[in-house]
Amino acid sequence: MTSTYSERPTWAPLTIDRASEPALMASESPMESYDPATGALVATVAVSTIDDVDHAIDRARSAFTGTPWRNDGALRARVLNRWAGRLRDNADALAELITREQ
Repeated sequence: MTSTYSERPTWAPLTIDRASEPALMASESPMESYDPATGALVATVAVSTIDDVDHAIDRARSAFTGTPWRNDGALRARVLNRWAGRLRDNADALAELITREQ
């Protein structure tokens, strides 16, 4: 099996409403995630605060009620099918990343 996961550690910013919002990372102390089998750094990720979560919930609520998403089943189907396709396309890389981190 060919490895599909990049060996280089990555930075995973806090993303809300399709935008990376590092300013929202109020904790200012990112978390490092390590491969428990090797001790290698897998990624550095943003740590969300309560304010970050509240902001994300507000943006999600706004997206649901203030866009065609709520009443357009065809739109939801297209978006979710596209998302599912991307998950399938990246299944091997995602499985390896999740396995390494766990």
